[in-house]
Amino acid sequence: MNRKTMARGALIVTPLFAWGCALPQGGRLPEADLPVAHHAAEMKPSLSFKISFIPPGSDKEPKLVEEFVQEFETANLFLRIEPAPADADVRMTVVLSQVVAVTSKQFALYLATGGLSPIRVPCMYELQAEIHGCLGKNIKYDIQDNASKLVWDPGWPPVDWPIDPTSSYVRRNLYRKLIMQMNADGLLKRCAE
Repeated sequence: MNRKTMARGALIVTPLFAWGCALPQGGRLPEADLPVAHHAAEMKPSLSFKISFIPPGSDKEPKLVEEFVQEFETANLFLRIEPAPADADVRMTVVLSQVVAVTSKQFALYLATGGLSPIRVPCMYELQAEIHGCLGKNIKYDIQDNASKLVWDPGWPPVDWPIDPTSSYVRRNLYRKLIMQMNADGLLKRCAE
């Protein structure tokens, strides 16, 4: 190997030692396609929502709520989408849980090698939703998915593992799956005035 090639290789590897490496894997739930709105705007239902996240209290919560609203607006199936308490045709309460599930064996290996041995960090997601339709339909949903990422982060002490590279994709897919199920169950109907 010549010196130029070795220098290029060192430039690539050095940042990995300094900041670590995380290779994301998408969720296991098949990608959900949004249903197509077949009715005119005046026939679309309005939606009010209350959403919470577990673990709570993250400084990212406003961005997570925005992501939720964006996915429901993208569906183009609702006349308006507002946070509860708002008078709406469809009212929903949603709880989204995200749990990092590293086993003690995986963490011990990580600690013993000072992060030199990559480990797969699994993350489990659960979306629980309670939907109240104006036509007397009340349905509860429980949709689950999981994803993982390969973490290689040399150094001591171990740094916080940011699971976010796949999280947004997985969360948005859970929201689309919820919209599909709501549509299939006939909850996306406007109330008679």
